[in-house]
Amino acid sequence: MHQLQLEERRQSPGELEERQSPGELEEKRQSPGEFEERQSPGELEERRQSPGELEERQSPGELEERRQSPGEFGERQSPGELEERRQSPGEFEERQSPGELEEKRQSPGEFEERQSPGELEERRQLPGEFEERRQSPGEFEERRQLPG
Repeated sequence: MHQLQLEERRQSPGELEERQSPGELEEKRQSPGEFEERQSPGELEERRQSPGELEERQSPGELEERRQSPGEFGERQSPGELEERRQSPGEFEERQSPGELEEKRQSPGEFEERQSPGELEERRQLPGEFEERRQSPGEFEERRQLPG
């Protein structure tokens, strides 16, 4: 663990690394956001080891969002509101019938809906820029072959 961090530090020494402790960096890589910055490393440790209040109160979907983007959502709500959401179906569930939610999970998302199946198929079959680069020896592969 520590070796890995030291290697990363050697590759890109920056202001960020110099100013923060390794513990904080570790956390930041996993989920950027004001939420983590406000807590002490000790508290973060606990959270990693046992399910914290946050995980218990929120549905997996909400947690997933938090990992992708900074947690404005959680900050705006009071603990009480989150409690309620766990015990009774929240606004989101009330607005949609169970059937609708099921459909959404099964059917392709917005992205696929916007494109016709044909378009997606074509894209998979045609060698795009990315694939061409992979087939011919590109900069990346040349670099790998060079020593050191």
